[in-house]
Amino acid sequence: MTGNVPGRDQECPRQTFTEQVSGLTRPYAHRTERQRSTLARIALALAGRAGARLAHLLGMNVGRDILLRLILALPDPGRPTPRVLGVDDFAFRKGHTYGTILIDIGTHRPIDVLPDREAATLARWLADHPGVEVICRDRSTAYADGTRAGAPNAEHCADRWHLFHNLVEAVEKTVVRHRALLPEPEPPDDQQAVTAEDVRAGASTARTTAVPRTSGRISDRTRERHQAIHKLHRHGHSLRGIAAQLGLARNTVRRFLRAATADDLLVGKWTGRTSFSTPTSPTTTSGGRKAAPPPADCSRNSATAATPEVRAWSRSTSGNCATPSPALTGRPVGIHPCGR
Repeated sequence: MTGNVPGRDQECPRQTFTEQVSGLTRPYAHRTERQRSTLARIALALAGRAGARLAHLLGMNVGRDILLRLILALPDPGRPTPRVLGVDDFAFRKGHTYGTILIDIGTHRPIDVLPDREAATLARWLADHPGVEVICRDRSTAYADGTRAGAPNAEHCADRWHLFHNLVEAVEKTVVRHRALLPEPEPPDDQQAVTAEDVRAGASTARTTAVPRTSGRISDRTRERHQAIHKLHRHGHSLRGIAAQLGLARNTVRRFLRAATADDLLVGKWTGRTSFSTPTSPTTTSGGRKAAPPPADCSRNSATAATPEVRAWSRSTSGNCATPSPALTGRPVGIHPCGR
């Protein structure tokens, strides 16, 4: 054979003369046919990385990509037409695109994949592959029409999975339809029936008789946190200040302050609402002087201080309800000075 090197000047007078020996070489090949077939067998047995390591030990330095390309270049093996054919659908994209897979029931291996699940496609495949005697399929109308058109002499049957699936659906529909006729199971002779009231009573008893944990990381950490929060609260720290100092959420600090003891937290109980203000601690006025807290009957602490006007007037009084802010011309209706 003669020819010029591809991609070069066709007017070049130099030519290459080669003779292809069947079974020895092929055009533009970097290895002989014998080495190529050996590497293909190694790639089929061990795939990429492991096959490359074995080939290196045998003196053939190839990479995993070359072995994978050798596998892709192999022709598809011929498969005989099975006697018992399994037909079922699968999803390329669930809810949108479906295909059909054909399986040899004797070897449990797939033999072909159809691009859709139409009757005409299945009938065409069966016509091109005569010899199918038994077809296992589901109850799809398309598959029934396709198998009758492509293999009219084949017997139809359902596989084991579809038989059990159809049986379960039938039993479920029957039970749902006649559920009113099913009697309640009788308790044993030595055991009384348990009612809903018994279950609720047992649950309430378990809650009231719960025993707190006495050891462990969770219980120790809960007791230490409860002690620290209540200590800061006794020293006059606010809810926000305690949360910022200990790195906790305000809801967590509030829950710990509501609990009288750490054991109440460990058993999931705490007492009622606790005031988070510090009535015994002095408040600081705008001038830096220490002022006593407002009396207990102060309208700032009453339920009448819920309106916007009342809240604005309360914020302006700096600890003394009898001294309104100069910015306010008057006192809201219903607010009376507490007096000192």
